[in-house]
Amino acid sequence: MDVASSEAEVAALNKIRSGQYELIKSDELAQLGKDAEVGRSVGRYQMHQIGFRTWRLATATGNPCLLLTLDSDWKKPDLGVQACRQ
Repeated sequence: MDVASSEAEVAALNKIRSGQYELIKSDELAQLGKDAEVGRSVGRYQMHQIGFRTWRLATATGNPCLLLTLDSDWKKPDLGVQACRQ
């Protein structure tokens, strides 16, 4: 049962459930934004392991992408658009 009250909220919930989006704490996102504004970062990317997937977070922009996963997982059509391109 969805607790969303609008079509947009239901669509957002579905994207989160499908793995199309990943949640990050708002205070962590705010800190990343502050660091990016002053050009500060400890490295260009941060790696985050979530289950069997490894995500890469661009510290300057806050944009995540899928770096490593199982071969069978790459075959899922929705994961191809989340792959790191660089």
